[in-house]
Amino acid sequence: LRFATSVYGTTSAELVPSYLLLAEASIGLGQLQDAEEYLSQAQWTVMKTSECITGVEYKLYRNLGLLYSARGNYEKALWYLADDIYHASEVFGTEDIHTAGGYFHMANVFFGQGKMDIADSMYTEVVDIWHKHLSELVEAEMEKPKWKRMNAALEDPDPGMEDYKESLDVAQQAEAVQVLNAINNIRDQGFVPKHGRIGKVAHALAMLYYVIMDYRKVIDYGSQAS
Repeated sequence: LRFATSVYGTTSAELVPSYLLLAEASIGLGQLQDAEEYLSQAQWTVMKTSECITGVEYKLYRNLGLLYSARGNYEKALWYLADDIYHASEVFGTEDIHTAGGYFHMANVFFGQGKMDIADSMYTEVVDIWHKHLSELVEAEMEKPKWKRMNAALEDPDPGMEDYKESLDVAQQAEAVQVLNAINNIRDQGFVPKHGRIGKVAHALAMLYYVIMDYRKVIDYGSQAS
């Protein structure tokens, strides 16, 4: 943050991602007052700047939703998460993995309120989005020659290369692992009706671990999906 401030000044939109990262870390550590201060700075910057920052605006609302959810203010959390979904949908579409995070956190809020039917519906939407995305990644991966797949396991992908334009970055991998495992655990423990949906979550997890080359877990979740 200090470096970004020295380079871009105190009112640049370039500071917003730094504020959001600090806020997210503070929420995770339970330091909600610090998180609120970072998010207030991010909001102020968004309001004052004329720069195009639509691509990070949804993250601001997502973090605000998480902050109020952590405080138990579920109504305000839902309000901000609805804004998160709206802005993410405008940039990426309604059925994109970037938007799925908003659905997931909103589902958690409904889960916390005991509104299981709504939570279940939104968890299902999240699984559907990730399942479709991972299916496309696996299909693209399987079409590569075997030697190219082996090289990919040994080298850091260049984001500019055609072969990797549809791959998951490290943050997306971590999000997918967290989200899909959380939903799998919720369904497995019977907090929401299963209705045969365990298989789809397990299949999504099997594909995820195939993409990130954790083949032992591919076998584990593949057996659950069958």
